[in-house]
Amino acid sequence: MARPLEHEDVVGFRLSAAMHQALETASASFGVSKSSFVRALVLHALRHEQVARAAFEDARPEYPRFISELRP
Repeated sequence: MARPLEHEDVVGFRLSAAMHQALETASASFGVSKSSFVRALVLHALRHEQVARAAFEDARPEYPRFISELRP
C-alpha cells in the first residue's frame, strides 16, 4: 500500500526539453519560480484527486443488505 508523501519527501522525474521550456514560460508568465509553479500544480492536482475520490464515494449506490436470520 502506498504511503502519503510527507513535507520533506522528494519526487523526481524526467521531462522533455519542450516540457522544461513550457514550465519555464508558464512560471515566468505568473512571475514565480519554476519550482513554485510545479509545487502549485501538484498541490492543485492532489486537491482535485481528493475531491474526485470523495465524489466517487458519495455517488456509489447503496446496495441492499441481505441478512439471514434463524427463526425458531
